[in-house]
Amino acid sequence: MRALGALGAFNEPNESSQLNGLGGLDLSPHRMASSVADRGIAAARHGAAPSSPIGSARGRLRNVNEQERGPMKAAITDGQGNVWLAETPAPKPNDYQCLCRILACATCTGTDQKHIHNKLPWAQKYPGVLGHESVGKVVSVGAKVKSFAVGDVVLRPTAVYPGERLAGYYSLWGGFAEYGLVTDAPALLADCPTAKPSSYARFHQKLPASVPMSPADATMLITLKETASYVASVGVRLYSSLVILGSGSVAISMCRFAKIFGAYPVIVVGRRDAPLAHARERIGADFTVNVQSEDLVAKVRRLTHGKGVDFVIDATGDVEFLKRSLPVLSDAGKAAAYATYKSP
Repeated sequence: MRALGALGAFNEPNESSQLNGLGGLDLSPHRMASSVADRGIAAARHGAAPSSPIGSARGRLRNVNEQERGPMKAAITDGQGNVWLAETPAPKPNDYQCLCRILACATCTGTDQKHIHNKLPWAQKYPGVLGHESVGKVVSVGAKVKSFAVGDVVLRPTAVYPGERLAGYYSLWGGFAEYGLVTDAPALLADCPTAKPSSYARFHQKLPASVPMSPADATMLITLKETASYVASVGVRLYSSLVILGSGSVAISMCRFAKIFGAYPVIVVGRRDAPLAHARERIGADFTVNVQSEDLVAKVRRLTHGKGVDFVIDATGDVEFLKRSLPVLSDAGKAAAYATYKSP
């Protein structure tokens, strides 16, 4: 994750204007945020809202004033390097869904930027609504929702679920929009055990009210959840030794969780001194390697007394860098790729 963007960061003169690359989205290393919920909304020019991920029936909403949401803006890409704002209908929740105002959405280097240039290693349909690291506030709830309430802050609301369409736009996970949905899958399955809610619903979690966190900061919880789960799934545990390739937010998060799990040594590898110093001094990395000035394989072999490490985790997306790093593994070592790689 590189930075936070909001719909207001696109300074387009009209609906059809386009921005090359990420245009007005701030992709500096510093995370920045602004509200998307209070932007002006013009008249809709597109068709009907999509069908529900769990059926075509539209649920009665408990909050009548939220029942008929007007048009909204969403960030669209065509996979050809262009990003623009489009006006669309707001998604309509059914009985097991909530409508949310999306308060912040982070830009993910590993997916959003590759969506924009159609470089992910799996097929995508375009044009689509970008974004998956979204945080929103529930503004209305379906009649059969039990897990969420109005005012709840929730993770990963989406304007359009995978496999669905919103006014002709596909889902590129749909977080860069003014409104999105979350689904109460447990309530649905309790009422109908054979139902098949969207697999995306498993990401919809409520942020406890006791956690004092801004929406912008809360987007980082999505990265923390993913990195903690990944480090655990790789098999890192007490006394595991590992090399983490990368020194960005994902790599730093993995370093912290590896230390929490009891790994030693944890060696963070990068190309810049400042983030590597941060990894050592603030996060808990046992050692760091700057590949601009140090021999990675030689240093890791020296630090591990010639044995190599149990794991190499790549958080860079640079497949050649990963290949060059494989000699640091022990005879029974395992390489794991968290990052996504560009398709041919």
